[in-house]
Amino acid sequence: MLKAYGVPVVETLTAPDVEAAVAAARRTGFPVVLKILSAQIAHKTDVGGVALGLEDEAAVRVAAQAMLKKVAGLRPDAIISGFTVQPLVNRPGAFELILGLVDDPTFGPVILFGQGGSAVEIIDDKAMALPPLNRNLAEDLIRQTRVSRLLEGYRGRPGANFDAIAGALLALGDLAADLPELVELEINPLLADRKGIIALDARIRVRPAKLTSTRRFAIRPYPQRLEGELSDRNAKTYPMRPIRPEDAPLIDDLLANTDPEDLRMRFLSPLRRLPRQLAARLTQIDYDREMAFVLFADESHSHAAAVGRLSEDPDRIRAEYAILVRSDHQGIGLGYAMMQRLIDYARERGLKEIFGHVLRENRHMLDLCEALGFERHGLEGEMSVLEMRLTLA
Repeated sequence: MLKAYGVPVVETLTAPDVEAAVAAARRTGFPVVLKILSAQIAHKTDVGGVALGLEDEAAVRVAAQAMLKKVAGLRPDAIISGFTVQPLVNRPGAFELILGLVDDPTFGPVILFGQGGSAVEIIDDKAMALPPLNRNLAEDLIRQTRVSRLLEGYRGRPGANFDAIAGALLALGDLAADLPELVELEINPLLADRKGIIALDARIRVRPAKLTSTRRFAIRPYPQRLEGELSDRNAKTYPMRPIRPEDAPLIDDLLANTDPEDLRMRFLSPLRRLPRQLAARLTQIDYDREMAFVLFADESHSHAAAVGRLSEDPDRIRAEYAILVRSDHQGIGLGYAMMQRLIDYARERGLKEIFGHVLRENRHMLDLCEALGFERHGLEGEMSVLEMRLTLA
C-alpha cells in the first residue's frame, strides 16, 4: 500500500514457518533481518521479535526458533502467522523517523511526525497536523519537532532530504482521503538521509468505513475533481483549477499586471499589492463554504489570467461572488465564462442565490451580470454601490 502511494519500502517476504523463513532469506540474499509476524504484536522489539544482520541460513534458523520460543513466553495470547524476512538496509548516518495516521473520533484523520526508532515513546518528540497537507504545511509539521534541527545536518553529518520526507507526509494525507477504511497507520522506522527515505517497518489497521471519502476530514481537502478549463469567445481554452495556498505569488503577479482602475472596481478601493494577511486569507481557503478558481493564461501555469470566488453565508443559502480579470485578458469573454462557472458551482452546492457588490460606475460588470439574469438592488445608505442578485432556485 505504501509503495503504491510513492513511499519507498524495503523488500519484504513473508514466511509461515522456520524453514520457509530460511528459504526466503536465501532468495533475498544475506545479511537479512528476521521479524515475527503477528497482528496482535505492534512493537516487535518489546518481545524479542526482531533479529538483525543474520549472515547465513543457520543463523536464520536459530534466530527463528529462539524467536518463537521467546514470543510464546511473553505473549501467549498472540496469534503467530510466521515471519517476515527483509534484506539488511545499510544507510550509515540515516535518521530514524516515525510517521503516523490515526482516525480521531472528533477531528477525523490526524497525521503524526516525529523521531522514531525503538525509543520513540521515551524520546516523545512528535507533532501532529490535520490533513489535507500541502508542501508548506508538511514542512511546517516537520519543523515543529526537535529532530528537524538534526535533519538539517550537524558536525559533519549530512542532512536529510526534506522534500522526500514531506512527500511521505503528503502520501499519508492521500491515503486518508482515498481509504475511509483506514483507521490507523504507523511507519517506524522511516530511514531518512540526503539520498531520500525508505520505510523499514509499518503496520496498518482497517475497519468497515462509516463515512465515505473525505466527509471524515475536519478540513475539506483540495477538490481535484473541479480542475478543468474555460474558453473565451474565440474558443481558445485556458486551464483552470481551485486556488491553493501556494498561489499567493500568482495573485500578486495578477495584481501587478492589472490596471489600477480595474483593481479599484474589484476591491472597491485602490490596491496594488495584497497585504500578507489578505493574501493568506484569499489563498488558504477551506473549500467548504468558500471556493476560488484560478484561470491560467497558458499551459505553463505561470501567470493567472483571472480569479473567480464564491463565499457562502453561514446558513449556506446565498453566496457572494467576486471576479478579477487581468487587464490584458479583458474583452474576450473570460469574465463571462468565469461567472458562468461560479453560477454552475453555486447550483451544484444547492445555493438559492448569489450576489455581488458592484460600483455604479462599473458598467462592464453591471452589463455582464444583467446578461446572465442578475437584478439590481440598492444598498441602504450607500449611493455608489449596487448589489447584483441572481436567484438560482
